[in-house]
Amino acid sequence: MRPAQVLFQPARLHGTGRAAIVRGSPGQSPVILCPGDSMPSVKVRENEPFEFALRRFKRTCEKAGVLAETRKREFYEKPTQERKRKAAAAVKRQLRRSSRDVTKRQRLY
Repeated sequence: MRPAQVLFQPARLHGTGRAAIVRGSPGQSPVILCPGDSMPSVKVRENEPFEFALRRFKRTCEKAGVLAETRKREFYEKPTQERKRKAAAAVKRQLRRSSRDVTKRQRLY
């Protein structure tokens, strides 16, 4: 008898942002929490230790930016604060780009 197939998927229940482990029978398709979303998911391979699959899932979530998105949406941000944050990010980007251009021009070797 084969063990049940395990599918990792982040939960979107009340903005918790916690990961959920969803199990399904080998003959059936695994249960998916949010079928409309393209959330990261990892299927446990045959003879793969649980810890390896969990590590792959964490890496996939990190690349998808799930945790950063959850932290960003944790509290309501007023439109004024959002505009200020975006303006500050734009200034920071501009300074970073201009400093790169200056360092590129100064090399005379």
